[in-house]
Amino acid sequence: MPPRAALPYLLVPMLVFLEKSGLVLGVKEGLEETLKILDKICKENGPDNLLCENFAKNLAHNIGDSTPTVYGFDYFRSVALRFKQQFNENSKSPAKSEVFPEIDHNEIVGWENRGELARWFSLIFIRDRNEANEIRSRIENTKNIVEQAGLMTFEIEAEGQSRLAKMISTVVIGDFVSVYLAILREVDPTPVRNIDYLKETLKQNGVKNRIIKELEGI
Repeated sequence: MPPRAALPYLLVPMLVFLEKSGLVLGVKEGLEETLKILDKICKENGPDNLLCENFAKNLAHNIGDSTPTVYGFDYFRSVALRFKQQFNENSKSPAKSEVFPEIDHNEIVGWENRGELARWFSLIFIRDRNEANEIRSRIENTKNIVEQAGLMTFEIEAEGQSRLAKMISTVVIGDFVSVYLAILREVDPTPVRNIDYLKETLKQNGVKNRIIKELEGI
């Protein structure tokens, strides 16, 4: 199993351990809510659901050949990073992730006067219906700035009430989108050939092999 597919097997035991250690509360309730939401998301975004009724397929279609950039905030920072990594590994696409409010201190300046370059990027904003007014204002104003620069923008709204449900619901949408984008670009989402090649190269030049060569040369 590739590491990117192991998230549930790593996350759930860790959460249970943390709750039993008294470090977090409400894990059982959060997991129950998350499972219900995931069942809904998988039905709505699964491969059997047609493009016209499938959010993930639509988003992949709209991203097309552009380079996706994912914007998150607060605890969606890690979700945005997961998105980016899934685009890298599943879609075989360059991608990046950024976080509010840091975006508004530097990133938005990079989009000034981009002209033709802007059409090669798409920006995905992770939203929460309960986001603070300050964050909502930042996101809306940032969207206005980048749209005026000619960039495509899209939104993904987290589902649920618990932090766990909101994060995982968004992660799963990202997983679907990255796989559909791979299919659209006619690439196999499973292999990671560059990583395999790098591992083998590093292994050949690693400490173990170096010591073996030294000992064999004695």
